[in-house]
Amino acid sequence: MGEAAAWGAAGGLVGGAGGALLGKAMPYLGQFAGRALNTVRSYASTVATRAAATARQVAVQAVQLTKKLGTTTLARLFPSSNGLSRGAQIVQSAAQKVANQGSVGLRAQMSPRSVSAIDRRPGMGPMFDGTQVHLQTRDLLQNLYGSRFRYFTKGPDFLDTLTGERIELTTQAAVPEHMRRVGYQGVSYVTYRIP
Repeated sequence: MGEAAAWGAAGGLVGGAGGALLGKAMPYLGQFAGRALNTVRSYASTVATRAAATARQVAVQAVQLTKKLGTTTLARLFPSSNGLSRGAQIVQSAAQKVANQGSVGLRAQMSPRSVSAIDRRPGMGPMFDGTQVHLQTRDLLQNLYGSRFRYFTKGPDFLDTLTGERIELTTQAAVPEHMRRVGYQGVSYVTYRIP
């Protein structure tokens, strides 16, 4: 027998023995792998369950905190850098965009009856202009944000349905008077100026 044949026979013996050993070990390796996979699944399930429970606890605590704080909302607890929540910034920006039309632009969109009332009593013009700013701001917010902002004709003007924040839209000069009103505590005030 040549050297190559001897090595081939030896390899066959080792390979055959190794193959036989591997064949016997495969069921055990399969069981081990199955157990390891089940352990990983169990651990992942436990982590996911604990995370969900923690998320539920945080949500419950947030609701309880909001109830304790009454009209103070999370948006007021975490204001933006300029002191207004994102929702209040949106309302203020929309209102100022409307107000930038000026009295002439606002009155051009009023009903003939409103314009006639201003003609009879010019001192009422700013009140009618303010009403027009409110109505057009309401419409603009609805067009841009759908049902996020609800408008009210009694009490604070807007409710940010995303955060629960109540937002009062007025002029800077009227803020102190609004703050003295019943039901206006804990409200965010945003202002506009008609040029």
